[in-house]
Amino acid sequence: MKKQELKSLLIGNGININFGGKAYSNQFIIKRIIFNARAGKYDPLFNGKMSGEQIEETFLNLAEWANAISRGECDSVVTDEELPLLEDFKKRYSKKVEHYYDVGLEDWLFILHIVFLKNADLKNIWGPVKFSFEQMMLDAIYNDGDIQKVYLSMGKPVKRWFEQFDKIFTLNYDNNVETLIKKPIFHLHGDYRTKANSENPNTILGYQRTEAHQTVVVPGFEHCYCNALFDYRGENKLQVADGFEKGKASVQRLADSGVPASAFPAPAAGLVQTYREHPELEIAPTYYFDEFRKLSGEVHIIGMSPNNDSHLFRLIDASAVDKVVFYYFSESEKKQKLPLHQKVEYRSAPDLWKSLKAAPKKYSCNYDIPKLPQIDGIFDFLGEISGDPVSKADIIKEVNSIPEFRAKELCELVDQEIKQMDKKGSPKDEKELKWRFGEVSRIALRNGVMPAALLVHYTMTLGK
Repeated sequence: MKKQELKSLLIGNGININFGGKAYSNQFIIKRIIFNARAGKYDPLFNGKMSGEQIEETFLNLAEWANAISRGECDSVVTDEELPLLEDFKKRYSKKVEHYYDVGLEDWLFILHIVFLKNADLKNIWGPVKFSFEQMMLDAIYNDGDIQKVYLSMGKPVKRWFEQFDKIFTLNYDNNVETLIKKPIFHLHGDYRTKANSENPNTILGYQRTEAHQTVVVPGFEHCYCNALFDYRGENKLQVADGFEKGKASVQRLADSGVPASAFPAPAAGLVQTYREHPELEIAPTYYFDEFRKLSGEVHIIGMSPNNDSHLFRLIDASAVDKVVFYYFSESEKKQKLPLHQKVEYRSAPDLWKSLKAAPKKYSCNYDIPKLPQIDGIFDFLGEISGDPVSKADIIKEVNSIPEFRAKELCELVDQEIKQMDKKGSPKDEKELKWRFGEVSRIALRNGVMPAALLVHYTMTLGK
């Protein structure tokens, strides 16, 4: 009897956007970083050395750097190894970046990397700065924990669709799919539930640091100290993951050798001694790339852009996989040839979600917005005080895309926030007033809504 071939699945962030909405799009994640920084949320991550205003200014300046890189003004500092990255960046940003939120999330790290290459005196602080930027990004993706609730929108047909696969791999840090199907899946780039190696009491290093009271988690940001791999280059993520696997093999070999731990150089001696005393500990975190390399049969890919994570396509190309099924979101993705020698079948992701009764609902409510001369001024004012000014046409389109029941829910959240702020008394100055409007805008961004559109709905609610 012929052995049944494996059927595996690889998923990316498109899953979260489909079921969680615009809140998990690049634009809203980046905007949350800016608005959270303005509110002072990230001050503890920088130990007071960088204010929210400075964080915002840095991001805005980096958007200008994106244009400078595209114009070729930074070519001289890029190494031969990273030239393909540079050319890919130029290709994707061939048009001028008009808004900071048009820059891809991990592209920010590439831009920051280039800035540091251009300023050699910054070399010694690259590690801490990159780490702090990664933490802000992880926090903005986490969205106050709401990202872990996306599975609530998936439904039984989607659950059954996931359950057909023998193995599921994900690039996402959230834990929605395993929560939905109640089975473990393989996180190739880490996840929010698993602590970072240095902070995890279940790994050798984390245990040592916990015992020595050396863990450094900033209260309120525990989710940012997870084992997530975050980098501007996929190959860098793979190198880190493979490095841990080699380290595990080395420590295991030394621990099994019978040689006294004191005979080994530091830090190997300490790792071996701790492991011998506590064999229940994990030697290091696992990122499952070895499992991914063993793929065979059929692999389905969904929620992932063909432009990203070239290291994964390279591994698939070198694997025993016979066939790849790629679910495309747009026709432009369908036209792009994947760098694979295997047979590739293209299927529509929107059609799949529609067949599973999981397509995002779209509304066109046509609210009665008065056509008065002063309306333009009101929209300009609301856009300005929201901290995220956009055109009147965009605001109206967004307003009409929000059904009445959802608008009511959002306005109730605003009411709750205002009641909390009112307990502090009237705003003392313009800065505090601005901060209060910023808090309302943060509610909008957490829920995937333009801040100005939420203010319009709240104004209409007050009018009623």
